[in-house]
Amino acid sequence: MELEKELELLKKEIERHNYLYYVLQEPEISDEDYDMLVKKAEKIERKLGIDTITFGSSLSSSFKKVAHTVPMLSLSNSYNFDELRKFDERVKKVSNSSYVAEAKLDGFSISLIYSDGVLTKALTRGDGNIGEDVTSNVYEIENVPKKINKQGNLEVRGEILMSIKSFNKLNSISEKKFANPRNAAAGTIRQLDSNKVKERNLECFVYQMVGKHNQIDSLNLLKELGFTVSEEVRECKSIDEVIDFIEQLKEKKSQLPYQIDGVVVKVNSYVDQNRLGLTNKSPRWAIAFKYPGVQVVTKVEDVVFQIGRTGIVTPVAHLEPVLLDGSTISRATLHNVNEIRRKDIRKGDYVFLEKGGDVIPKVVKVIESRRSEVEEIVVPEECPSCKSLLEEDGAFLVCKNDHCEAQLKKKLALFVSKEGMNIEGFGPAISSKFFDLGIIKYPEDIYNIRAEDIKGIEGFGDKAISNLLNSIERSKKNDYSKLLFSLGIRHLGKYSAKSLSRISIDSLLNMSKEEIANIDGIGEKTAESVVAFFSNKENSDRISCLRELGLNFDVKERKGSLKGQTFLITGALSKPRDEIKREIELNGGSMLSNVSKRLDYLIVGEKPGSKYGKALKLAEKGIELKILNEKELYSLINSGHL
Repeated sequence: MELEKELELLKKEIERHNYLYYVLQEPEISDEDYDMLVKKAEKIERKLGIDTITFGSSLSSSFKKVAHTVPMLSLSNSYNFDELRKFDERVKKVSNSSYVAEAKLDGFSISLIYSDGVLTKALTRGDGNIGEDVTSNVYEIENVPKKINKQGNLEVRGEILMSIKSFNKLNSISEKKFANPRNAAAGTIRQLDSNKVKERNLECFVYQMVGKHNQIDSLNLLKELGFTVSEEVRECKSIDEVIDFIEQLKEKKSQLPYQIDGVVVKVNSYVDQNRLGLTNKSPRWAIAFKYPGVQVVTKVEDVVFQIGRTGIVTPVAHLEPVLLDGSTISRATLHNVNEIRRKDIRKGDYVFLEKGGDVIPKVVKVIESRRSEVEEIVVPEECPSCKSLLEEDGAFLVCKNDHCEAQLKKKLALFVSKEGMNIEGFGPAISSKFFDLGIIKYPEDIYNIRAEDIKGIEGFGDKAISNLLNSIERSKKNDYSKLLFSLGIRHLGKYSAKSLSRISIDSLLNMSKEEIANIDGIGEKTAESVVAFFSNKENSDRISCLRELGLNFDVKERKGSLKGQTFLITGALSKPRDEIKREIELNGGSMLSNVSKRLDYLIVGEKPGSKYGKALKLAEKGIELKILNEKELYSLINSGHL
C-alpha cells in the first residue's frame, strides 16, 4: 500500500506539471526535476504492472489535425555522464554500431513530407501522434526546399529555429516580448498570417530521414538534396568520444548563432535502431544529454501556496525579477514542504537560481552569507482555497476535500482541454470565469449552458456564444475512450482508457476488479481505481446524467481482416515497428506487450528477442499460438487468412 500511495502522489504532481507545461505553458520546475519525478513513478509502475503517465502538447484549433505516419516521440534525458554510460551499456547488448552526436538545437519540431520531390505537407509534433498542418507557414521559410531531386515519398524531420540575432531584433520592435528564441519560433509558426513568418526570418535545420539505413549517411544525403543540417555533428566510435564531443561543444555553445540546450546521441545504424525499438514515450536508441543551467542570484520576496487539480498544495517562490538566459524570471516552484525544509528557504533570502536544461527556473540553494532580516515560511494548516484541514502525505501537503473549489476548477479545465473533450474556445480561463459566475460546477453543467446564461459576459457577443455552444455540442460526439479519460479516473491514462473503451459503460459499472484487470492493457491498480470510481454514487449519477445529455458512450466496433486477433512483434522488420503496429490496429487487430495465453500471433523478424523463446515454450505446452514472418502477416492483412 505504501508504494501505491507514493505512486498516487507522484502522479498527481506529474499531472499538475504536465498541465502547467502543455496547457498553461507556465512550467514551474526544471527538466531535470521533472524527469526525476517521472523516473521514480515509472519505477513504481513497473512493479505494479501499469502504464499511465502521458505526455503531449495542446493542439491549436486554428490548424488542421493530421496523424503522423510514424509517431514523433520525445527523447529520454540525461544530465550526467554516468547516465550516458548506462545508456551505452544497454545499447551494446544489442548493437555494435557507432554513435552520431548532434547539437540539440532548441527549436520547434517539424515533419516535412515530400511526394515525388514536392513538399506537400509540414506537420508540427503535436502530441506525438497527431500534429498540426502548418504547410502554408513553412513555405515562407526560405531555407526549406520546396522541391528536391528525389522521387517517391520521403519524410524529413527537423527543428524550426530563430537565430539569437533575429530574436533580439524581434523583441526590440515588438510590443509583446518573447521569453526566448524557441518561444518566438513556436509562436511565429502558429501565426495565421504567413507574411509574419517570412518577416521573422525563421530557419529549419533537419536531422532525420524516416526509414533510411544509416544516420550519418542520411545527414550527408540531406545536405546533397539542399536541406540545412547542423555543422555540430560527429560520428563517434565509442561513448568516450561522445563525451569528448559534449565537452568541446560546451566550450563553444555561447558563440553559436542559435541556442542549444545539449547534445542528442543516436545509434548510427537504422537496422539497430529498429532492433532496439521504442517505448510508449521515447526511442531506446537515442538519448539527450542536457547541459547544466546558468545560475544567477535573486531575492525571495514571498512564498505562496497554490492548490492543484488533484489536491496537492505546492509552494511557489515569488522572486525579485531577474534576467536569466534571456528570460525575466519572477517566480519558481519550491516543489513541496520537504524541499523548503531541506534547503532552509526563508522570505528575504538571496538564492541561486538556474534554468534546468536551459529552460525552466529553479531555486538551487540559499546564500547563507547574505542572510539578514529573513522570515521563516509558515506552512499552512488549511487549504488556501476551501479552508479544509490539510494533511501531510509524505513530502506533500494534500487537500482531501473533493468539493474544493480550486480542485473543481482544475478538473473542469482538464475536461474541456484538448486532451480531454477538446471543447474549442473553452480554455481554463473561461471555465474558471463560468465557475465563479455560478454557470458551471461539474462537467455535466457544461452541457446545460444556454445562450442567455452567458449573454452580456465580456468577450461573449452573439457570434462567440454561437461558436461556443456549437463546440460544446460537437464534443458530445467524441470517442467513448476520450470521455473516459476526461473523467479523471486515477491511474487511467489515454492508452488504458482506449483499452477500457472496448467494454460498455453498463458493464463497467458492474464489473469486479478481477474482471477489469483481465482486460488487455489494464493493470491491477487501474482496475482498482476504476471500480472505486464507478462505485461512488456521485460518479455513477454523473455518468447517467452525461448519457441523458447525449454524450457518446458507444463501444467502437473493431473492423478489418484482423478483427478480434492479438499480436506481438519481436526482432527487426523491414519497416519501423510503430508503423507495423499502426497497420495491425487499423485492420482491427490489438497489440499485446508480452507473451501470454491471450496472444494469437507472434510476428518474428531478424534477430528475435526472448519473446520468441517464450512463445515456443507456450506452443510446446499446447497453447494455440501462431508464429508468422512479415510476409505472412501481410498475407493475413490482405486476405484474412494465411
